[in-house]
Amino acid sequence: MNHSMKYVIIYTLTDEAEKQESARCELVGTVVVCSGNTAVVKNLNTLGVFDKKTHESVFPKDGERFLHALINTMHSPYLFASEIREN
Repeated sequence: MNHSMKYVIIYTLTDEAEKQESARCELVGTVVVCSGNTAVVKNLNTLGVFDKKTHESVFPKDGERFLHALINTMHSPYLFASEIREN
């Protein structure tokens, strides 16, 4: 059985201005699991992401809503999120 998985990749820029994957957040069941750079993952898990639509913080336990908040919030030139992808 082949299930597609939704995920978002969080990128940083290196000193050479190259895009580098810093973390990956995947929807697993009804929650999001983030892996990668320890500091980035810790911040996402403990601080969450501010959802501009609802004006509240959302966390990985909020599932797909968290993925949408990532892509709507992370626009810094040095830390930014991809669109939601499926594999």
